[in-house]
Amino acid sequence: MECKKKKLTPEHGLVFEEKMRFLKACLDAAIMAEMSRRNAMSAPDIIAFFEKSYNIRISPGTIYPVLYGMEKRGHIRILPYRMKRFYALTDSGRKLLENLQQSMNEMQSFILGLINK
Repeated sequence: MECKKKKLTPEHGLVFEEKMRFLKACLDAAIMAEMSRRNAMSAPDIIAFFEKSYNIRISPGTIYPVLYGMEKRGHIRILPYRMKRFYALTDSGRKLLENLQQSMNEMQSFILGLINK
């Protein structure tokens, strides 16, 4: 995963690296949120979304294992009868996304508590 970035100071570089680590940790949730808005997406659609929306280039080598894991856990499914592989949220994925969205304030407080103590 990389970002089209300008030359950064060491301090900004550290913040950038932490943002990238956080994105990797939240990639499933970010993909599910965008899938919920679009109904279905292909891996190239997901890559283009992150590049256009966040100026972050995610490689297919990063996306496909994430999609495979999400499918294995039952959060997404492959749509049948397509020339191109499209993925869509399952009921389990929608429920997980709703729970994550409802827990956002609690998660934010937890993270702030970790770094402020």
